[in-house]
Amino acid sequence: MAAPVLSLIEDVMRNGAVLALPPAARMIFVVHGSLAVGRRTLQDGQTWQGEAAVTLRAGKAGATAWRWELHRKHRPRRTRPE
Repeated sequence: MAAPVLSLIEDVMRNGAVLALPPAARMIFVVHGSLAVGRRTLQDGQTWQGEAAVTLRAGKAGATAWRWELHRKHRPRRTRPE
């Protein structure tokens, strides 16, 4: 059995950008701006965690977020907001 891998991804999103993420164990920390995560809106310094599929939507000024994801094996996750 492969050891789990923890990945750190920085999402830099322009205003109104949308990013749909598949199910995974993850934590999101908003560094700058505001970010709607599912039905919740996060501001600078706030966090969200969960394991279900989720959609991120940047606020009016955009957003920068750090996203930690836990996987069974290394899978580079290069995601690009729309």
